[in-house]
Amino acid sequence: MRLTISCLALTTFLLSHGTAFADPTVGFGVFSLSGTVEGTTTGLDFYLNSIGDESAISILDPSLGAFASLVAGTKETIQDLTAAHGVLPGSSFTFANWVQLTDGIDLTAEYIPVDVGIAVCGGAGVDTDGNQCRPNATSPIILTQGLNGVSARVEVDGFANYVGSTSDTPFVGLFNAPSTQYATISSLLVAYQANGGIPDVAYTGTFTTIPVPEPSWLALVGLGLLGFGVGGKKRAKTGRA
Repeated sequence: MRLTISCLALTTFLLSHGTAFADPTVGFGVFSLSGTVEGTTTGLDFYLNSIGDESAISILDPSLGAFASLVAGTKETIQDLTAAHGVLPGSSFTFANWVQLTDGIDLTAEYIPVDVGIAVCGGAGVDTDGNQCRPNATSPIILTQGLNGVSARVEVDGFANYVGSTSDTPFVGLFNAPSTQYATISSLLVAYQANGGIPDVAYTGTFTTIPVPEPSWLALVGLGLLGFGVGGKKRAKTGRA
């Protein structure tokens, strides 16, 4: 009887207080940043007013869930994604606190996908409307030829956490530069080769955190329920005896 009561009490306690044992978790949320980015042979430099200030402006289009408290127009920190920080597209790395938000949430970058399914720019049709390609074989940047010029996009993945917390929530960050100030992909590539990079362009970066269920305390609940079942069976056998 004591085993049954103890297991039932444990199960009830875990169900009502299970999250109390864990660090606060970011959970689902969406937010966006806007600023300026410059592409170089060593990575991406983010800034707001001048190169080196490593900042951006938060915008409320959209801002949901864990990031709903961000205020539109607030200056946020976003550091350069460069080789100097150990960043290597297509490989795993850890750039801790890459983005630091005024709502107390930090984002650590861990991976920049290189979509090898997108061809390297070249050939007669490179400037055809709708064509997508990458500047070179190792570049994660995808260029798209449009009727009014060339746009660019890149993805950055990692995890978000509250400052001081060890509980992580994965995120996907999508950066889009709708206009690169170049009429064609060919002209952009010529400038890239001549200058060792792409001149500054305005961007919008949208970040989405995607929670992953934590099974640990649920497993404890399962053990509690199992103990409850075992205790019930023992009591039943004792009653029959």
